[in-house]
Amino acid sequence: MSDDSAKSLDGGIGTHVIAITYEVMDWATEALPAHVPADDLKKLKLAAGEHLAAMLTTAYLGIVSVAVDVHGGVDLVYRVADSDSDALSSLLGRDGVEFADFEVKSMPGDFREHDAAVSRALKRGEEPGTHWSTFVSANDVVEAAQSLIAKAAKQLRDKSSPDRARVVFIVSHFLDRPYVECLDPVIAHTLIAPTLSDEIERTLRLLRVTGRRWRRARRRAVLGGVGRLVATDPGDASCPAAPAFCS
Repeated sequence: MSDDSAKSLDGGIGTHVIAITYEVMDWATEALPAHVPADDLKKLKLAAGEHLAAMLTTAYLGIVSVAVDVHGGVDLVYRVADSDSDALSSLLGRDGVEFADFEVKSMPGDFREHDAAVSRALKRGEEPGTHWSTFVSANDVVEAAQSLIAKAAKQLRDKSSPDRARVVFIVSHFLDRPYVECLDPVIAHTLIAPTLSDEIERTLRLLRVTGRRWRRARRRAVLGGVGRLVATDPGDASCPAAPAFCS
C-alpha cells in the first residue's frame, strides 16, 4: 500500500459504513419483480438508471418499493412504516415518516450513445469506434451533479409532500467521468457536501457500475445490471469489495 493510500485510509477513521453484501443484492433483484407488477418495472427508464436505483435503494433500505413512476409521479416510493428497523430514519435523514419518495437523475454523457454505436457497428461487421474520456476528481462529479440535484428537488417539491422523506438519487456512468480516486478503498470522507434545498433530506450518488455477477442479476430480475458502488454522502465511506451505501 502506498503512503498516499495509507493517508486516505487514516482520513476515513470514524466513518460509518453500511456494507451491502452480494446476497442482499441478490435478494433485492428477486424481491422487486416479486412485489412490483412486471408491467410497471418495464416502464423504468433504463437510460436514466431508474432500474439501478430501484435495486440499490431496495438493498439499502431493506424494504421493497411499493410504487414506481408510471403516471408522472415520483420515480420510486418506499413505505418506511413497513420496516421495523430503527436505522431507516438515519438512512433517510428524516424521523417519523411513513413514506420515502425518490427522484432519480442520470448525469449526461456520451458513453451510452457510444456503447449503442458499438453494438450497431458489430452487427454490421464493422470495427467499433473509440470512446475517449478525461479523468476528473470525485468532487468534480459531485459539482457537476448540482444542477440535476436542483432539478430533482423541484420535481420532488411538485410531486411529493412535506410529510414524506424526499431523496435524490444521482447516477454517473464511470466511463463518462472516470475519477482519479477510483482505486482508493475509501473516498467519501474526502467529498464536498452537495448543496441541498431545505426540502431534500438525502442525496445518494452511484458512481460506478461493473461486474459479471450483476449482469446475471439483470437477466434474473428483468431490471438491469448493477455493480460495484462507490457511495454516498460526504463523511461516509465506500466499500469496493461489495456494493455499499453509507450513512
